[in-house]
Amino acid sequence: MLLFFFEANEDYLNQLKNTPTSSTSIQEDLDIEAINNGDIASLVGTWQNGTGDILAINADGTTNKNQAIHTIKDSDKTSKIPYASLSTGEMGGSTPIGFFKIGFENPDGDNSDTTKPRLILAQQGGAYPAESYYYRQ
Repeated sequence: MLLFFFEANEDYLNQLKNTPTSSTSIQEDLDIEAINNGDIASLVGTWQNGTGDILAINADGTTNKNQAIHTIKDSDKTSKIPYASLSTGEMGGSTPIGFFKIGFENPDGDNSDTTKPRLILAQQGGAYPAESYYYRQ
């Protein structure tokens, strides 16, 4: 194993210190294959849509909406948009949650920022309004 070391001079350190961070910095993308196989690690975190609604997803699949994520095997092969479901586990239905990887556009028309991973909560497909998409916070 090779290790490289360099001596950082004061100008370089000041440049790093003064370099602004950007909200467009590299974001962890959604791992659709892993999600389809029950590994939701790439979903974990806080997501917010344009209306201010927050969806917090925990590592155990529970959410702040008193629902849990239930993954769907091969959802990317059986639907135009990969998805899972949010449900309480009781009879009475569930809410589909669609997954949009960075660069993946909604095939029905996309009004979202495709440079970021996005989620959508919707009962059916369509060209969703921009404020409906959830972005990682």
